[in-house]
Amino acid sequence: MIYKSFKQKSTHFYQLDNHILEQVQTNPYLGLNISDDLKWTSHIGKTTSKASCTLGFLRRNLRQCPQECKKLAYLAMVRSVLEYGAVIWDPFTIREIEKIESIQKRGARFILHDYKSRDTGCVTNMLSKLKLPPLQERRKHQRLTMFYKVVEGLVPAIDPTDYLQKTRNKR
Repeated sequence: MIYKSFKQKSTHFYQLDNHILEQVQTNPYLGLNISDDLKWTSHIGKTTSKASCTLGFLRRNLRQCPQECKKLAYLAMVRSVLEYGAVIWDPFTIREIEKIESIQKRGARFILHDYKSRDTGCVTNMLSKLKLPPLQERRKHQRLTMFYKVVEGLVPAIDPTDYLQKTRNKR
């Protein structure tokens, strides 16, 4: 089979130990699904699906547990999945952001065992009562923290001088 490189228009074979490598649409690497079009839609879909299944498992098995136990289980088993590697794959489309946030909203309903309230803003009130900030806000803090660490040279694998240049004040 002949495959095209995503950078050039000519056809290339990629080999490793005399074996021609197969081209795939997505490939898992360190828990992230990297796609051949370099978009994160596939990864976000798999992540939200896994988090949703885990939340369903918790709903079925922790029905009678106290609220604090449910919250701890949600944080450990669902939110951690939704946030793993988010500094890298942080979504920017409204559709993907809402897809992720909807799981946290379902998590709030699970923790408070309130599936019937349908008033405007009721889930937002539940999230504030549980002190669960929006996941988009948490990802923003993670990005800023990562950027600070890169600038200060606290990430050994990234040399800040390769990416950042100091500028002089113009005043």
